This record gives sequence, structure tokens and C-alpha cells, in this order.
Amino acid sequence: MVTSLFVEVEAAGALRPGEPFVVLEVGSGLGQFAENFLAALDRHCGAAGRQLRARLIYCLSDRNPETVRTATARPELARHLVEGRLLQALFDLRRPGDLRRVDGTELSLTPSVVIANYVCCVSPPAVLRRRGAAFFEQYTSIAVEVADGDTRTGAEIVDGYLGDPVASKLISEMQVESAWREVELAGRFSSGPHVGAVVRAVAGLDPATLLYPQEFIDFLLGISSSLMKPGGLAMVSDYGSSDRHDLQGEHEGRLQLYGNSVSHHVNFSLLDAVASEAGWVTLRSRNPFRSVHSASIRFAATVGNRFRSAFHSAFVRGESGEDLIDFRDVARTFHERKEYRTAARFYRRCLKIDREDPQLLYALGEVCLEGGYLDAAYRTLRRGQRIAPLDYEFDFLLGRTCRGRNRFTEAIQWYEMSLARTEHHVTLANLGELHGFQGNHAKARDCLARAVALVPSYERAVKLLAEIPPEG
Repeated sequence: MVTSLFVEVEAAGALRPGEPFVVLEVGSGLGQFAENFLAALDRHCGAAGRQLRARLIYCLSDRNPETVRTATARPELARHLVEGRLLQALFDLRRPGDLRRVDGTELSLTPSVVIANYVCCVSPPAVLRRRGAAFFEQYTSIAVEVADGDTRTGAEIVDGYLGDPVASKLISEMQVESAWREVELAGRFSSGPHVGAVVRAVAGLDPATLLYPQEFIDFLLGISSSLMKPGGLAMVSDYGSSDRHDLQGEHEGRLQLYGNSVSHHVNFSLLDAVASEAGWVTLRSRNPFRSVHSASIRFAATVGNRFRSAFHSAFVRGESGEDLIDFRDVARTFHERKEYRTAARFYRRCLKIDREDPQLLYALGEVCLEGGYLDAAYRTLRRGQRIAPLDYEFDFLLGRTCRGRNRFTEAIQWYEMSLARTEHHVTLANLGELHGFQGNHAKARDCLARAVALVPSYERAVKLLAEIPPEG
């Protein structure tokens, strides 16, 4: 999709000589999508991908600067940061025209593409219901129990919760009550396409209930008018449904609690309604059985056949992404059950779809190791280590694998490579044990003593250290 748009804008002369092609990802989290995007551009997108790579600036953003710094410190992204292809950015959906560097200074870039994965589902929705000609909105109140004698004001109690957003059971212990109140849509939504979009979305459906993602729609309106290049592309992927008839009926909406955040079901037909009101073009997946739905929104009145074909190929005909999600979930389930052979079979099916994913290679190598398939484990881990030598703990698993194959000298080499990156008590204990097997008691004693110093309660290291013969 992105390479197709790049070819289109280059052919139209929409990029000035030397001007970068800017992709902004919002709500990037720890950067897994950015990693996959940049890897795919390098490996799977042909000549167009190589041309785009030379002009690309990828802005990885979040509203929390520490999240951005943590993501871009990962080895698989850090090299792109050093090379200048990746930029750290701050972006808040509620201020769609304001793109900044992590130090707070303005970032003067004009994206051609904005990517929003699993962002709509966590943006606050308006929960609306239609009955005949009337519309109602769900209002919610939240209460918490406080200890007897607590003298804090209500505002102080709220500030206490907001000040510790990762506290255990923050939301699940709250008492939530809701009620429906009749609303006039024209008064509820004072501007923009919202009234027309809501009416269009539920046309012919009575009664109907919809979780209307107003904040996310305002974000799309904002970036289209004040941030992006004309005719730009917003790529949206999220959980939910594709069929507008799912809005039929009176229900409370589908809310899910993830830790201390709440996500809601996204009905992608709402994007059709918004696009019709705003004068955009929306292409979207319509298969009701998909676990993740996708939409490409062009902020333009028309799009060319090349772009439509690219979307159809990626999101309508293509199901490899769905297969990858399903096979990976199945593999993890069998791994947890310690059914290693079946887990390995499904990880191998994943790797037929994405042959060079180091995360999959690590998972398959670990399963083979734990299942006793040591030759397969070694081949898989070596392949992963060659692709991504600084990612994951291939060194550590290769040390364990070589230990299981009685190749002690090679195992020691892998463990020492692992220790060079991270000094871990288990690695030290494993290395000390191997030095002991080879009669090198001084090195064994040193490694085991360091393991005990790191974690004094680590009984295995304490026991192995006590078994080392005394010096002299």
C-alpha cells in the first residue's frame, strides 16, 4: 500500500527534489510494527521498496516520550535511528496538528501516510442508541470505595488514581453505573461530519446501538486538514467487525478490560459513513471472519486503480497475516502445554509465511530445545542469530543447545557472548558448570560467585559453588 502511494505521488510530482516521503505511526508502543515495516521494505518490496527506502523518514510516535525512547533503544530499531531513517516523535490524537520531537520542540514534517494500529479501539467513544426518530447516549458514573477516616477530597482521590496509572486492578475495583439519556445530535456534535455520519451509519436499522469513535474521527479530520499532504493516506487496523448490521439492536456495546485500559469494539462500517460525509475514499476489508480488520482512508475524492488493486491484494485476497496470527496463537498454546512437537509444527507453518522473522525463529528454536530436538534447535537458532545477531537471546539458547549436545567448548563461547551483552545469574551458573566439567575450577568458581552475588537466593548456583574443590 505505502509503496503504491509512493509511486503515485512521485509520478504526479507531488514530492519536491530531495523531499522525504514521511510515514507517521501513532500510538507506536514498543515499535513492533515499525520493525516489521522497515524489515519488509528491505526484503520484500522490490525496486519500489528500494526507491522508497532512499526517501523514507519513519516517525515512531507516542504521547509518552519514555515509550518512544524505550522502543527506539531496541537493537532492531536503534540502527534505523542512527541511520536517520527513523525519527522519535511525540503525538497526541487530541492535538492532531501538533507533531513534536521527544524534547518537546516542533517537528516540521508533512506526512504522506499516517498509520494507526489498535488506536481507534482505545480512543473514547460516544455510546449512542437509536429508537425510531430519537437518539440516546449512555452516561457512566464511576465510584470507588475509600477507607473509613480517609480525609481526601474527591479531586484528591481522582488525582491519586491518575498519578498511578499502572496500579494493580486500578479499573477492575471501580464501581461503574450507567444510564441512557435522550440527546439531540445537532447539539451533541456541534461541528464536523458527525451528525450526518451517525444518521447514515444507522439508516434502516431500528433500534440500533453504536460505539461512535468521536475522538478518533476528530483525529482523522485534524490530520487531513492541518498535518498531512493533500490526498494522503491513513491506514487503520483494529479489532471489531465489518458488517453494519452488527449495529442492529439494543445492547451495551462490547467493552474489554486490558490491565488498566478499556478497549471497545470497532465497527468499520462507521468509517464508510464518515468518509461519505467528509468527501474521502475508504477501502476496507469486509470478511466478517477476520480477527483484525483494516481500512485505507484516502483524503481525496477519488483514487486510482493501481492503489485499489494494491489494497485488494493486501487486505482482501491476502490472508497470510490472519494465518500468521492464528498459527502463532496455536503454537504458543501447545508450547504452554509442553506439547513441543505440535508447537514446532505450527511455528514452522508461521515461518513459511514470514521466513526471516527472528522472533519466530527464536520461538521455534526454544520449542525444539525444550522438546529435545537439538539438531533442529541448533539450525534454527543459528539461522536466527545470523539474521539478527543483537536481537533476542539467541546466544543463550545456543549455549544451552550446545550443552545438550555435549559440545562444551562451543557452549562456553555462546554463553560468553550472551554475558557480554547482559550479565545474568543463570548464564553465569551455566557457564560455571561447564568450566567445572572441563576442570577449570578457577573460572567455574568465579562465574558461580558472580551468579550468587547477583542473586543470593539462587540455590542452583549456591549448590554448584559449594561443590567446586577448594583451591590448592
